[in-house]
Amino acid sequence: MVSACLEVFRLTLDSRWYDEASRAFEWFLGRNDLGISLYDPSTGGCRDGLHADRANENQGAESSLAFLHSLLEMRLADNIINPERCGKVYEIGPAPGAFSAAHS
Repeated sequence: MVSACLEVFRLTLDSRWYDEASRAFEWFLGRNDLGISLYDPSTGGCRDGLHADRANENQGAESSLAFLHSLLEMRLADNIINPERCGKVYEIGPAPGAFSAAHS
């Protein structure tokens, strides 16, 4: 979803699509029906999805890669739009030995 929205933004320069990409990315961080972050800063992983009442406890490779790919795309788009903010886009918390988006 993030990729699709950013591609439409790139083609149209309509900022609504950048905003939609941000909203889609924030789903990983807790802007979802349950208000639960799927990204786990203590492991650097991402939960596989949501059940009706809780997050799925699995942290598969596909989910973690989907999160990291979306994070990268959002950072790249934001760095192009707001070059003065390079490296300071998302504060998602430190993960021991894992990728940290806040300090690149």
